[in-house]
Amino acid sequence: MASKFWVLSNEDSRAKLFRENHVKNNGGTWAYSPVTGWTWNADVVKEEKIEETPKKKTRSIFKRKGE
Repeated sequence: MASKFWVLSNEDSRAKLFRENHVKNNGGTWAYSPVTGWTWNADVVKEEKIEETPKKKTRSIFKRKGE
């Protein structure tokens, strides 16, 4: 039995609009295969490593005894 998602993306009369809206909302791409029909592939999101900026030294207006 076919899922509702598969029917909406392959056999429905508005399947093309469904696929376009799905890409707008979720990203990814659609690929067509004669055996399985249209299948959706999510884009792989690469996480960017954010480098920490070094903390700036702050000058204190108060000084300890002996400094």
